[in-house]
Amino acid sequence: MKTIKFDHDYPKLWAQKFGELLAVKIVDSADISNTLREYDTFFTDPEIPTFAWMGWLDAPFDHWGWYKLPKGKLIQLIFLGDKGIPFCTLRNWTKEKEERARKSIGETFGFIKSSAPVEKSVEDGVRTKLRLSLRSI
Repeated sequence: MKTIKFDHDYPKLWAQKFGELLAVKIVDSADISNTLREYDTFFTDPEIPTFAWMGWLDAPFDHWGWYKLPKGKLIQLIFLGDKGIPFCTLRNWTKEKEERARKSIGETFGFIKSSAPVEKSVEDGVRTKLRLSLRSI
């Protein structure tokens, strides 16, 4: 089984362990909606402290943040998880990644959590953005 790595726990996965790759789309980071950006990049991680004073997010997570998407072309991978819940993930685009992903449509991928270095920053004093080294398929 092929695998795809995630550096944190992403609620969008609904604790699914594997899923079928249904589709591959190429998008530009400038064209994606804020709703998709927040859905795709929101993560929780017990190793990253949350600043309690931010308090605008009322969620049962002790530690959370948003992955900072790269600018430019992105590859959007759309999966159907083992619980029957669809989700997508945005990754940095390269021609080779796109070709590999398109050849993998219909295949099952295991979802693996890996560790990555974290760079903390506060943007406009409103939310924490975390820049991560997101691994791709």
